[in-house]
Amino acid sequence: WDFGDGSPHSNNANPSHTYMAAGIYSVTLTVTTDLGCTSSVTQPVVVYELPLASFVASTQNCTGSEVNFDDQSTASSGYIQQWIWNFGDGSMPDTIDFPNSPDITHIYNSAGIYNVELSVITSTLCSSSVIHPVSIQNNPNANFSYTANCEGLATQFTDETQLNGGGMLISWYWDFGDPASGIYNTSNLQNPVHVFSSADTFMVSLIVTNINFCQDTIIKQVVISPAPLAMFTADSACLGSPTHFTDLSIPNASAIASWLWNFGDGSFSTFQNPIHTYSNWGSFAVSLSVTNSNGCTHDTIMSIFVNPQPVPAFNFSGNCAGLLTSFSDLSSSAAGYINSWLWEFGDGTSDTIQNPIHLYTEGGTFMVTLTITNSFGCQQSITQSVSIFNPPTANFNFYSTFCPTGQVTFQDLSQGNGSPITQRLWNFGNGFSSTAANPVYTYPIPDSCYQVTLIVNNSFGCSDTTTNTVCVKPGFSFTITSQAGCAGIPTSFSPVNLAQGDTLLFVQWDFGDPASGISNYSNQYYTSHTYSNPGYYVVKLKAWNSDNCLDSTYYEINILPPPIANFTWQTNIPHCDTTITFSNLTTSYGATIDSLVWNFGDGIIINQSFPLPPTIEHKFPAYGFYEVSLTAFVANGCSHTISKTVQVKCLSANFAFDTTGCQNKNIIFNDLSSPSISVTHWLWLFGDEKYEEYFTWKPYTSHVYTEPGIYEIKLIVEGIVNSMPVQDSITKIIKIMAAPVAQFTVQNLCIGDTVHLTDHSYSLTDTITQWRWWFGDGESSTDQNPNHLYLYDSTFNIQLAVSTTSGCSDTTTQAILLKPKPIIALYPDGGLFCGEIHPIQFRDTIGNYSKYTWVWGDGDTLITSTPSATHVYEQGIYQMMLIVKNEYQCQTIQRAEVEIKPSPMAKASANKYEAPISQSQFIFNDESESTTSPIIQWEWYLNDTLLIGNSQVLPFNFIDPEENLPIIDTGIYKITLWVVNMESCTDSASFSIKIKDEFLFNIPTAFSPNNDNLNNTFKPFVSFIRQNNYSFRIFNRNGMMVFETHDPHEAWDGTYNGKICPSDVYVWIVEYEKGDGRHEMKKGTVTLVR
Repeated sequence: WDFGDGSPHSNNANPSHTYMAAGIYSVTLTVTTDLGCTSSVTQPVVVYELPLASFVASTQNCTGSEVNFDDQSTASSGYIQQWIWNFGDGSMPDTIDFPNSPDITHIYNSAGIYNVELSVITSTLCSSSVIHPVSIQNNPNANFSYTANCEGLATQFTDETQLNGGGMLISWYWDFGDPASGIYNTSNLQNPVHVFSSADTFMVSLIVTNINFCQDTIIKQVVISPAPLAMFTADSACLGSPTHFTDLSIPNASAIASWLWNFGDGSFSTFQNPIHTYSNWGSFAVSLSVTNSNGCTHDTIMSIFVNPQPVPAFNFSGNCAGLLTSFSDLSSSAAGYINSWLWEFGDGTSDTIQNPIHLYTEGGTFMVTLTITNSFGCQQSITQSVSIFNPPTANFNFYSTFCPTGQVTFQDLSQGNGSPITQRLWNFGNGFSSTAANPVYTYPIPDSCYQVTLIVNNSFGCSDTTTNTVCVKPGFSFTITSQAGCAGIPTSFSPVNLAQGDTLLFVQWDFGDPASGISNYSNQYYTSHTYSNPGYYVVKLKAWNSDNCLDSTYYEINILPPPIANFTWQTNIPHCDTTITFSNLTTSYGATIDSLVWNFGDGIIINQSFPLPPTIEHKFPAYGFYEVSLTAFVANGCSHTISKTVQVKCLSANFAFDTTGCQNKNIIFNDLSSPSISVTHWLWLFGDEKYEEYFTWKPYTSHVYTEPGIYEIKLIVEGIVNSMPVQDSITKIIKIMAAPVAQFTVQNLCIGDTVHLTDHSYSLTDTITQWRWWFGDGESSTDQNPNHLYLYDSTFNIQLAVSTTSGCSDTTTQAILLKPKPIIALYPDGGLFCGEIHPIQFRDTIGNYSKYTWVWGDGDTLITSTPSATHVYEQGIYQMMLIVKNEYQCQTIQRAEVEIKPSPMAKASANKYEAPISQSQFIFNDESESTTSPIIQWEWYLNDTLLIGNSQVLPFNFIDPEENLPIIDTGIYKITLWVVNMESCTDSASFSIKIKDEFLFNIPTAFSPNNDNLNNTFKPFVSFIRQNNYSFRIFNRNGMMVFETHDPHEAWDGTYNGKICPSDVYVWIVEYEKGDGRHEMKKGTVTLVR
C-alpha cells in the first residue's frame, strides 16, 4: 500500500493508516499474485480535519445551583452532529443531537472538583474529546439575629451566617419588609440597623453571597412593638424653690415602666413626677426618656426657665418718735423687674408702696420687714432693726419791761427726755432769731404781741417745737388809726396816744408815698392822703409828748384797688327767644360790693343793691350782637365797669363723639345741632381732606381715619329760621391712636417638641396690654409669649389678636407645618472595640444629613458632614452620643455605650530580610506584647495568604511561634503577624522580605518510553520561573506538532493522540518568563528511543 503521504508502505492485506494532516491523498494498492503478476489501482482518500472539542463552564458554581456549560467546539470539515456531556459526578451522560443547542446546565449536590468531558462527533464521523475540571463550592447557611424591636428606634440586625466551607462572605442583601421606609427598606451592610416606619410585624429577608458567589436566603418574622410618647410639663420656678415636673407621656401599647429625667444642670431623677430645685437661674434643656414594659423608649426635650430671686434691701432716714421716718427701697432683680412691696413696720402697721413714709408715735426698737416680689412671681424678704428715739419737750417763759422799750427776756424750760438739749433756735415772730439758751431781745415795735417759736434738738437728733404769744409792753407809745382806702380816693389818718394821760404836742407824718411829692408829708393831727396806686404803704408818724419825749411809730396800710367787675353766661351761643342767665363774677379784694348796674344793650338797665344775687336772667328781643355792661360799686365809693359782646343765635351747631379713636376703626359722631328741625344742610369736614354732606337729618355719621394723629373736625349747619337763612359751625379735636401691628415668630417646629411662639407686635402710639392666641388645634392662650405642644402632625393656623390700652386691636394668622426630626441609627462598626491604637468607626446607617456632631464621651467632640466618623479611645466604658440636626433645625440624639478593651501591641521580626530564591528559608519570630490581657492566638500571612494559624481553633500553645516558610518566586513579599489577646482584641505588624532572582534550566537529550518506569517521559527541568506564560512544544521531522503543554510539570510520554510515536529525532521549543519578568525561548532536539 502507498498511502500517498510519504509514509512507509504497508504490505498488510488490510492495513490501517493514520494521516498526520488533513487533505486528499492518492492511495495506490498494488497486488501481486504468487505467480508474480501485479496490478495497481489508485483512488483518492479524503482525510478530514479532526473537530476541536472545547467548552467553557461558569466560573462561580455552587451546590444546588445550575452550572452553565457553553460549547465552543469547532469543526473544519463537515459539522458537529452530536455532543456527549459527561459531568463526572456519576450521573448519566447527556447526549445532544444537531440541530439542538449543545449548551447545557447541570446541578451538583455536593461540593468538589469534577472532571467534565465533552465528546463531539462531526458529520464526517470524526470525533474529539476534551476534559476540564469544574469546581463546585458550598453555599453558605444564611442566618441572622436582631435586637431592639421598638417603634421609632433602630433595630440592630446581626449576620450569623455559617460559611459552610464555602469561603468568606462578600455581600449581604437585606429586605426589611418595610416599603414605607422608602430607600431605607434595603441594605447591603453585613450588620445593618433599621428604623421601622411603624409598629407592626415585618418579614425580613437576608440574601448572603460568599466569595464564590454562592448564595443562601433566610426570612424571619420581626415584631416591632409600639414605643411610648414622652411628654411632660413643668411649672415656672424661682431660684431656690422647687420646680414640679409632671409626666404626660402616652404609653401606647404597654405601660410605662421607667422614667429618666435629665434636668439640664447635671442632675437626674427616675421618679415619674419629680421635684427639682435649681441652684442657678436661667434656661435649662430638660429631657425625659420613658421606657415601657416592652423595653421601648422615647425621648423629649423641653426648655424651662428658672427665674432669679429678687434681692431685697432698704435704708431709712428719720428716727424720732412723732416725726416721719422715710424708707427707701434698694432692692434689685437680676432679670425682670420688682412689682410688689410689702413693708411691715414692726408696730402692727404695714404699707405696699415702694418708698413709704411712716410715723412712729413712741420710741423703741422695731423689726422692719420688707417683702418684695418680682415680675416672675419670685419673692424674698429682709428684716432690719430700726431704733426710734423720743424727742425732747420744748417749753419757755418770758418777761417784758416798759423800759427799755420793747425789751423781752426769754428763759428756756425744755426737757431732753433722756438726752441733753444740744441745740436751740428762737424765732421771735418778726423775722429775727437766736440760738442762745436764754436770749434777751428788744422788739423794735413795743406794745405788740408776737408768735415766738422755740425749736430744741437733743443728742439723738430729735426735735420739738413750741410757740407762745409774747406781748411786748408799751413805753412811750402811740398808734395810728385810718380807714382802708381805695386808689384815687383820699384816705384819713389820726394818731392815738396809747399811754393813758399822756398828751401829744406835735406830730410829723410820712405817708410812705414819695411819688406824691410834698403831699407825702403832713404836720396835721388829723390828716388824709390820696394814693394813686393800690398796694401796701408804711406810714411813719413821729410824735412828741408833753415831756418832749420823741418816739415814732409805723402803720402799714393796704390801699385797695377798685372792684373788678366781671360776668359770664352760658358757654353755648344763646338761642333766640331763650332766657339767658348771667353770672356775676365781680371781685373787690376785701371790700364789700354795695351795688351793681346791668346794661343789656337793648335799652334795658337793671340796678341791684346789697345783698347781691349771684345771677340775673334776661331775654333779648332778636338775634344779633349786644354790648352788655356791668358796673360794680363798693362801700368806699370805688367802682369799675366791664362790657362784653353777647351773640344771640337762632341756630346752633354741635356734636358729640369719643375724643380718642383708633386707626382704621369706625368713629361715630352724634349730631347735637339745635333746633334740628330748622337745619336743612349738614357739612362735616373731618380734617383728613375727607368730608360728608347731606340734606336730610340723621342722628349720627361715621368716619374711618387711616392714619394716626390729631384732627380738627368741623360741622357746618345751615337752615331757615323765621323765614331767614341762618348758618353756624363748630370745631372740635379728635386724637386718633395708631392701630397696633400684630406679628409673631414661631420656633422649634419639630414633631414631638414644644413650639415656642414669640410676640413681636408693636404700637407706635400706645401700649399693648392684651394678647389672645388660637393655636389651630382647639387650644388657646392669653400669655404674651406662650409655648404649645401639638399632639399630632398637621398644618396648623395660628392666630394672634392684640389690644392696646386705648382699645385698638389687630389680628394676624400664620400657618405652620411641623417638621420631622432626623431619623438616625448610630452603629459602631464591629461588635468588639479595642482602644489605644485602633480607631473605631461609627456610622449613621440610615440618615444622610449635612452636619453630624459626635460626642465621644471622653471629653472630645467631632463635627463631620458625613454619616461616619472614627475615634481612638483609651481603655474604658464611654457613653457617646450622635447629635444630628436636619435642614429644619430639628434635632435627634442617639446614644450608645462603648466598652473599649485593651489592645495588644503586635511586633514581628525575621532572621533575615533578603535572600536568593535557592536559599529562601526564613524564620519569623513573634515579639508582640499585651500588658493587661495575654495573647492567645497568632496568625502569619504571606501577602494576604494565611500560612500558619487558624482563627477558629487554637493553632499555637506557645508565646513565640517559629516556622520555616519556603518561598517559590522572586519579588518583595509582605509578611504580616496577626495576634489576638484574651479580650479578642487584635493587632498586626508587617515587614517585607526580598527574594532575589535565580534561574536553573536543564533538559535531557533522549528518553525511552517503554513502561519500565525509567526515563519514560521527556520534559525540561526549569526552576524559578513564573507559572504563567509557559509553553513546551514538540514537533516531528515533518514539522507537525505532536505535543504541547502550558504546565511546567507536564511531560511528553512519546505518544500523539493516544498513538505511539516512532523512534526518531524530535524538535522541542520551550518558552517561559523568568522571575524578573524577562521572556526567554530555548530550542533543541531529543531522541525518542524504543
